Amino acid sequence: MLAEILLQMAAEVFGWMLEEDLGATGLVEEPKVDSFNFPTHFPCKEEVVTIIQAEGSFNLEKIEIFEVNWDGTANNDNDCDFGNSHSIKIITNTVRAFSEPMLANYFGTSILDELFERYEKHIARRLTNANSYFLSHVFALKRK
Repeated sequence: MLAEILLQMAAEVFGWMLEEDLGATGLVEEPKVDSFNFPTHFPCKEEVVTIIQAEGSFNLEKIEIFEVNWDGTANNDNDCDFGNSHSIKIITNTVRAFSEPMLANYFGTSILDELFERYEKHIARRLTNANSYFLSHVFALKRK
């Protein structure tokens, strides 16, 4: 759920930045901004189990759920510090890792550094300590 919230927020911030920051200044053509789509899908545990069972090649041996801090720090007792610029940089780089290929393909590579510098500033203002971790599901499968 929290991963979905962060990625929805990432898409919202990208959309706002592209339109207000980059589209309005002419760095990105407004028709391209208007037609940009940031698709996301976050299956629940039950959906993944259903897909594994329907595919039929594997037995589901175990499912574990872990709390993981957004910035990758070690444990649940040490919440991510969103006031710390290093934590914000880690989060920005994580979002950049999964979104950059799509953004580069659609808008070109020339805007990426500027886009993610602006993203880092915007996201730092939006995050709170209340969302300092997300849930990671690990599925252990065994070939039939």
